[in-house]
Amino acid sequence: MAAIVLFGIGGFLGLFAPLDHLVWDAWTRWIPSQKNNQVVLVAIDERSLTKLGRLGSWDRRVYGTVVKNLLEAGVRGVGVDVLFPETTPQDAQIAAIFQNPKVVLANATLYGEQVAQNPNFSKARYGAILVNSSLERVVRQYQTGYMLGATLTPSLPQALFGTGPVDTRSQYIRYAGSPGQSFSQLSFLDVLESNVRYGNLQDATVLIGVTAAGLERDQLLTPYLQGDPLPLISGDPLPMSGVEVQANILHTLQIGSFTEISVGLAVILALALMIFFALYASSLWWMLLSSAGVLLLSAGLHRFGMVLPTGALVLAAPMGFALYSYLALRDVSSQLAERLRQLGEGSASGAAQVFQHLALLRKVDHRLELEREQLNLLIHHVDQPLFLVDLAGVVQVSNPSAQTILQAGQVLGDKLQNRLGLKPGEFDFDELLESEGQLELFTSEGVLSLNVVRQNGKPRAVVGMFTKGSRMTQVVVQQGQQ
Repeated sequence: MAAIVLFGIGGFLGLFAPLDHLVWDAWTRWIPSQKNNQVVLVAIDERSLTKLGRLGSWDRRVYGTVVKNLLEAGVRGVGVDVLFPETTPQDAQIAAIFQNPKVVLANATLYGEQVAQNPNFSKARYGAILVNSSLERVVRQYQTGYMLGATLTPSLPQALFGTGPVDTRSQYIRYAGSPGQSFSQLSFLDVLESNVRYGNLQDATVLIGVTAAGLERDQLLTPYLQGDPLPLISGDPLPMSGVEVQANILHTLQIGSFTEISVGLAVILALALMIFFALYASSLWWMLLSSAGVLLLSAGLHRFGMVLPTGALVLAAPMGFALYSYLALRDVSSQLAERLRQLGEGSASGAAQVFQHLALLRKVDHRLELEREQLNLLIHHVDQPLFLVDLAGVVQVSNPSAQTILQAGQVLGDKLQNRLGLKPGEFDFDELLESEGQLELFTSEGVLSLNVVRQNGKPRAVVGMFTKGSRMTQVVVQQGQQ
């Protein structure tokens, strides 16, 4: 009982969350989300850095030109995942573009402090580019709003999406694909130089941000693994650019967030499953099938946009089976202890009791072996044919004298009909089992005596003995005895 209570408390306290994350990561990698052509990345890639120089040294007007080109292409909105806290002489020339209602600039915190907003863009719309990372720094969840100072600020994807509640509730991201494979990407340099087909951008939502490798502060760890190992085996997480993570959050908002089954309900179901296996577990295979069934259910729900906290449910059957095994072992130990007490072997406890149990088992095994030897000697040195038949009528044991007539594995009724010349219907094995006494059958070769062995009023076996001689001789002997 204490184990079940501790299991439930651990579930409600979130002790199984790491296993929940492990399973969710696996389904994210192996069950792809639907593709989304309405989100496009404008990537500040290696080509752009090579042509324009170090990111911090750019003339800010290049951002204005890129945003202007995108707006003219008919995009639905533009999110700029780049911070502009300092003022520059070029700000006045791009302020009108940045303050367009379709444009959202980035806001964030740095070392716990909110990054200052550029006063030249005071009328611009802002969105937080924060994410929720786990203890191992993997990004699995997001919020539609974050507290920046005392203000609840919508996230950058939420500001671009424009509908739905803004709150601090954590939700799972529906990743569209592995790093670099999620969305269509255009080079920042190509958009700057108008070397793109703007017809492909119409009605799309565009995010601008750094994708170039080597800028670690703009890289976030994801559920995707290097080398793509087996689903439930951990590996080194693949990094994804921050702007691509923001694009995946926008993708999640557009196709619909996961529906999450509460941890409390999952723990209650797990407790019920654990109790069932603790009481009725009878096979290791059932335990394995139960855990596999939970994983299959979790995968199916994930495919249709639902998250099932799987950790407690996966462990419930093994824990219940272990508890069942412990209780069964405890009962056997108690029975052995009682038998020791009856035999006067003492009442030791702990390790001494275990050794006494083993000693008792050795004694019992030795006694059984002696009884087997004595029984074999007795049977094999009797001249008359003897045999033992189970309740199905199959001969299980026969001594050498009986093996000329009946051998182990043969059916008693068939052999009697064929070998001893009995008439059809003269012998019925089922009637023999229902009889109370001894049955004697006169055959062409002798008299067959059959005795039903009973225990607690129920038949357990049939013992047979064959006396050789002709049918007429046996009848004369029987009359003479009368």
